[in-house]
Amino acid sequence: SARIELILDDKPGQLAEVTKLIKNHNVNILSVVTLKAPTPGKRNCVLRLKTTELEAIKKELAGQGFQVI
Repeated sequence: SARIELILDDKPGQLAEVTKLIKNHNVNILSVVTLKAPTPGKRNCVLRLKTTELEAIKKELAGQGFQVI
């Protein structure tokens, strides 16, 4: 497994968009944790995925405007 960390806007639908993108890569999500980010209106999101091939997912997330850290 491998981990992706993102900073998301703290608004409805953000996590749903991320999980849909991961689903489109046919990758299973093992766990999700969200934490309050230091920046107001943002959330840190950590996803553990059942893959070690993250580059295509990270590239697509960034291309959709998500901040991958």
